Amino acid sequence: MLNNMTPAVSRALDYARSQSSRFSSRDLLVGLLEEEGLVWEIFEKSGYQPGAVKETLRQQADAEFLRGYDLLQGAGKPFASEGYMDLTSNMLLFDLIEADEELKKILQETVGNFQDLVKSIAPPEMKAIEAEHHLELVDTPDHQAAWRVIDANANRVRESFRVLDDYSRFVLNDPHLTQTAKSLRHDFAKIVEQFPAGLVSSRDTDYDVGTQIQAAGEYRRNSTAEIAMVNCKRLQESLRSLEEYLKIESSALGQDCEQLRYQCYTLEKMLAVRQVSPQKLFDARLYVLLTGSECESSLEWTIKEAAEGGATMFQLREKNLEDRILLERARAVRRWTRETQTLFIVNDRPDIARLVEADGVHLGQDDMPLTEARKLLGIQSIIGVSTHDIVQVRQAIRDGANYIGVGPTFPSTTKAFDAFPGLDFVKAVAAETTLPFFVIGGVDANNTCEVVKAGGKRVAVSSALAKAKDPRLAALKLVRLLGGES
Repeated sequence: MLNNMTPAVSRALDYARSQSSRFSSRDLLVGLLEEEGLVWEIFEKSGYQPGAVKETLRQQADAEFLRGYDLLQGAGKPFASEGYMDLTSNMLLFDLIEADEELKKILQETVGNFQDLVKSIAPPEMKAIEAEHHLELVDTPDHQAAWRVIDANANRVRESFRVLDDYSRFVLNDPHLTQTAKSLRHDFAKIVEQFPAGLVSSRDTDYDVGTQIQAAGEYRRNSTAEIAMVNCKRLQESLRSLEEYLKIESSALGQDCEQLRYQCYTLEKMLAVRQVSPQKLFDARLYVLLTGSECESSLEWTIKEAAEGGATMFQLREKNLEDRILLERARAVRRWTRETQTLFIVNDRPDIARLVEADGVHLGQDDMPLTEARKLLGIQSIIGVSTHDIVQVRQAIRDGANYIGVGPTFPSTTKAFDAFPGLDFVKAVAAETTLPFFVIGGVDANNTCEVVKAGGKRVAVSSALAKAKDPRLAALKLVRLLGGES
């Protein structure tokens, strides 16, 4: 699958997940058919009535459609060679139709021109960046001045991309962010290819008044993180300037710069999350998920003993308490975690997390969207997300998650699952990102070594400590295993 997905695809995925955790290709297509959206328009132009198509699909509940997550794993591959970074709605539509014979059959039997539909979204008909023609230099003072601005800002964009590429690669050592920055840089190169061959002739560095003007603090940076953020802003500002001055020469290229600028805002968010996350989160190795009724002894005793053994992060996971009781319990856990100087995360409930001043919240795939939880809690709060495949991992990173849960890995006595991504998923995530991730699902002292061999550095456990006669010793053993000790 391509690195990221556009908002339209993200909304379609949210809709599909709301229908079922095992959603199908049909659910994804219904989600894509937003009124007045791109897919809606594509269907209309191909002679379909999108509303009728949507209703027909909804009535096919018993049809044998393909599983949605299986389709998403390879989504966008036919377009990857064209230089795309984001999975768009028309790309996903093409993949759905090509992969699912049942879906294809329904569309062929529905009133509309199926061949026109496929032709309009097929990869050969699409280019990463539309080019009308290579532009020519116009020899007038106004156009020469515009091209001088364009040349200067193109250089700034290239330079900023290189700085962010280096930061993602050498400072964060993060494959996903490095690939994202590199893909954006290549997209910009495709725009520059359409500039006039003689553009450099408009450059006049010797008489550029800006080379003699220096801002206070221009040559001082306090950290590599500050360098990255400064270059994010420089990148966005330069793209905006390009967008404006290119309007004189080509409205299409101006629009390309605008779309690239929006993607750079997302890149900035992905980088910024790494900087606001507390050091305690990066240092955390043992994350304990607790439900009061499942603890061998009291919740307070379990937390304090586990913290003594090396657990540094606790989650209150109470699914069946009334809100008033949950609030009281969360306040108590907040008090105990402050006493032990450990992180406190509330499961599912951003409102409770905010009221008790917890360090953050953990969200499942069917819970409140991360972006909405961020509005409630602010940028300083930790937000974790459960992920069950690499598509969800990439989306969580794009949305700005501070950490992710990865699993389920092994069968668990705490929670039942239909499928187990297992250790292969752990290996895939370890190769994908350096964002803190906790391996979850049936993890205990008997299999932690397997987690470590697969690339996991952190684990989230429940019954392994909640049911332990001695949580301190149980925690101590897990911490040692995570450190490579036997």
